[in-house]
Amino acid sequence: DGGSYYDEYYGTEKKLDAKGEWKRKMLDKNPRNSNQWEKIHILLEAAFASLHKNKKLVNVLFRPLHAAAYLGCQPNVLWHLNESSGRIAIKEEDECRQTPLSVAASSSFVTKKREKGVIRMLLSLFPEAASIPNEEGRLPLHLALESGKKLYSSF
Repeated sequence: DGGSYYDEYYGTEKKLDAKGEWKRKMLDKNPRNSNQWEKIHILLEAAFASLHKNKKLVNVLFRPLHAAAYLGCQPNVLWHLNESSGRIAIKEEDECRQTPLSVAASSSFVTKKREKGVIRMLLSLFPEAASIPNEEGRLPLHLALESGKKLYSSF
């Protein structure tokens, strides 16, 4: 579950309750955290626009979690973006019917160094995404292998 992965990733003894309340309260206590997340959101939006500026994509919505997954952001960023969406961003599909897991699996920005953390976090947030095909009928596992990922323990 999300709590045990968080413990494993960050090495903390503190357990998340079912809603991750202790972490949400920790994030909300410090006003600097709010400003930091706003800056992260702005940077993700700028990166998204930069990546798509040469493509003639019309009606492509900016989805912060999809952008963060594509760029291989740290697992805590992925977790926070999902939490701040009311836990619905992890289940959203983009215009190509890709979940954030599919986006990360196919991205060249998700490097070998970050692959395990990113994929495991996305899977812990929404395990069902592993069995959701994109518009071409490819599962995240297919996309990951096609993009050269090894995935020894991620999937």
